[in-house]
Amino acid sequence: MKLAFITHNYPIDENERSNAGISLADLVKELIKKRHTVIVLVVNATINKRVVSHKGNLIIYFIGKGSLKKSLGHIKPYNPLEILGVINLFIQSEKEIIRILKKHAVDFCIACWAIPSGILAYKLYQKLQIPYAIWALGSDVYVYTKYPFIGSLIKKALKNAKLLLADGIDLSKKVQKVSGKKCQFLPSATEFSFPDEKNKKVSPKKHNYVFLGRMEKVKGPDILLEALRLIPSRDNIHVDFLGGGKVLPRLKQRAKAYGFENCTTFVGNVHDKQVIYRYLKNASYIIIPSRSDSIPLVLSESAKSNTPVITSQVGDMSSLVKKYNIGYTFPSEDVKKLASIIVRTMRNGKKDKQRFSKNLKVFAKEFDVRTTATSLIELIKK
Repeated sequence: MKLAFITHNYPIDENERSNAGISLADLVKELIKKRHTVIVLVVNATINKRVVSHKGNLIIYFIGKGSLKKSLGHIKPYNPLEILGVINLFIQSEKEIIRILKKHAVDFCIACWAIPSGILAYKLYQKLQIPYAIWALGSDVYVYTKYPFIGSLIKKALKNAKLLLADGIDLSKKVQKVSGKKCQFLPSATEFSFPDEKNKKVSPKKHNYVFLGRMEKVKGPDILLEALRLIPSRDNIHVDFLGGGKVLPRLKQRAKAYGFENCTTFVGNVHDKQVIYRYLKNASYIIIPSRSDSIPLVLSESAKSNTPVITSQVGDMSSLVKKYNIGYTFPSEDVKKLASIIVRTMRNGKKDKQRFSKNLKVFAKEFDVRTTATSLIELIKK
């Protein structure tokens, strides 16, 4: 089968692990292993280039350099100039994609994110009659359908899609509500497995915890930092913060003001997934203190590293952690409760990790890129 993916998030380099499209890049490789041919169309890219690999079975087109001059996530829907920029993105991208796909006999198209990809897939269906799916990978479907013009386009795109997918259980319900059509839950996942290795930077005498994610308010790294203040003794605890973002400088300043130099390390962005794996594998727990989230990739990556989690009760995380019994949850932004859970896990020591181990393996298998690839093909064939 020849598949086309339309997306606005895709790593320029395969080692760029912080890009939101890394799960798609890993999925594409898995589909190629299953002998499918894949065309990836990356709109609003920072560069213009064509990449051919895997004996010609993967072609990636980075197009539309500088269309918006900013990320779609930062567009203000009520700013007329920015809306004009989005419209221009649609027009230019549609022309370029039609030109490209006329060279390839594509069987099916998958739009990753509803905007702009879903709208572009709908336009392609009108012009080239290529059936398509929209895979909601965030709340953009629910948010942008409330806005004039763009909202009506998204609804048309959803109603004309042959298949609707969402990478969250609650999100799939929201897509169903907006579209009036069935939406299948299909988790996004990364390829993430390595031989067991010890991280020399991790102190075996301490309880090691890891935060992995964007250093942004929505991901809640500040909540974890504040929880550390409530822990009576920090002599035998260490937290590694992996990731970059807007609030990172402020977090570093705050940690220094609190005297946390010996119990925290701000590692920054890590692109080597083997290094990420080592941090997760050697942690007592991965802490996910998000203010808003669905099923973050770090949840499945922690399971693949056989490390239990402490998560906030937002999105699907709470129900999944409880269903599979892979860790603890706390009410979102409840610093005291998070601190008490950390203290509890420190007391329990290695017993918890051993207790959760079998459940983590079950979760890892179900939320795996190979499982997602198989499910996607089966759904398309239906």
